Amino acid sequence: MNHDSRKTYISPVARSVYIVLGYVALTVFLGGCVSLRSSQSTLQTRSDGLVAHYPFDGNAVDVGLNHMTGTVIGAVAAEDRFGNSEGALQIDGFNHVRLNHRILDTCTSFSISTWIKIDKRNWDGDDSRNTYPGNTVLSVSNKETINEILVADGICRKGIGVNIRGKRNGWITFKDSAMEINKWKHYVLVRNNDKGRLYLDGRLLNEKKVSSEPITADAGGMLVGQEQDSVGGNFQTNQCLTGSIDDLLIFRSALTDAEVMNIYTKQKSNSKE
Repeated sequence: MNHDSRKTYISPVARSVYIVLGYVALTVFLGGCVSLRSSQSTLQTRSDGLVAHYPFDGNAVDVGLNHMTGTVIGAVAAEDRFGNSEGALQIDGFNHVRLNHRILDTCTSFSISTWIKIDKRNWDGDDSRNTYPGNTVLSVSNKETINEILVADGICRKGIGVNIRGKRNGWITFKDSAMEINKWKHYVLVRNNDKGRLYLDGRLLNEKKVSSEPITADAGGMLVGQEQDSVGGNFQTNQCLTGSIDDLLIFRSALTDAEVMNIYTKQKSNSKE
């Protein structure tokens, strides 16, 4: 028999060993690929924890490291606090901005900084309760929890209200924080594990105890300017922001008093930093 035509004999035991080793090698390789994909999809943060920055210059472009540009749903360009005609976004009760849910998903500590100007007070119309939001700034939700995060003006007609993991803790109302009509104001919400702090124009208003559980945000469940009772749905016009929003900064970290004041001081001047 010609040697070239011979088939090499491999015992059943050896064949099994080769199969197992091949499977292990393939698993390790694929595992490495999965790890690589995971690392590539990890959000980048600055040293201060910033993950997204939306100047809202008539659009929802993220100029931060992750380029997580949002989707504008009907909102239009508006004059910002410096008089620039397309320097902000206006929301009038029928529209909103959708952001990537990954920005705050799994967070236990975060900070949300933005400038707001409301055109009018919105109430839910139920004078016997007065617990619903009048001007929603931010709403984060998943399929099981109505409000993982909800920041809105007019809770109990007292001021800014914050709801973090809503079915567990309920509303936290910061008194004397109601947004002034037709005036740009700087608001920062900071959550540091189980502590929530609200700042107005760089000044700490109060600190409240909140849930310490990680935020769970589902796709389509992070909205600016609209309150949602399910992921991206069940909107009510009188719970929507009626006004303008500018310079939204989102951090996956808890800012300090000094850092909040620094942001306010810089953004108070004619700067989009």
